Amino acid sequence: MEEFLKILLEFFFDFFLRNTKLLIILSIVIIITLFIVLW
Repeated sequence: MEEFLKILLEFFFDFFLRNTKLLIILSIVIIITLFIVLW
């Protein structure tokens, strides 16, 4: 189980490093959505 989590984490880090722009866009969209919902 621990090994699996390690592999999963490594995969996610690799993915995020490659898709930093996508992550930033996603974060902005989430923040805007939350702002609208909470307004």
